[in-house]
Amino acid sequence: MKVKCIETKRPNKEGSYQSLKVGKEYIVLAIEFYDKSKSTFSESIGDFTLYRIKDNDGIVKPFPAKLFEITSRNLPTCWVVYEEKDGSYSILPKTWARVGFWEDYYNDDDTALEEFLKAEKEMLSED
Repeated sequence: MKVKCIETKRPNKEGSYQSLKVGKEYIVLAIEFYDKSKSTFSESIGDFTLYRIKDNDGIVKPFPAKLFEITSRNLPTCWVVYEEKDGSYSILPKTWARVGFWEDYYNDDDTALEEFLKAEKEMLSED
């Protein structure tokens, strides 16, 4: 799945996302859905959808979906739906669908890094 950045201004906040560029296309690595009626994480900020992408600095981050338009609706074959304990949902590679994956990834856990690279390579090859 690919998206094109149409806006860099932070929704409901001042400033903008400096690591995104309007008009640039990005590959979506995961989609996250938060429902304030179910997710304690989104209780205070409301319902929203995030795309986890690799930004212009090469860092994988979640960004509000409203900053993008979908340019390719092809979903990677390795994606599954995963429900978090807090009531949020993600669509992401099966190997990432586990408790603590993103924490492990950002803490440079070898297993998580290997799982990330393998799934990313698979997604890029399907593109």
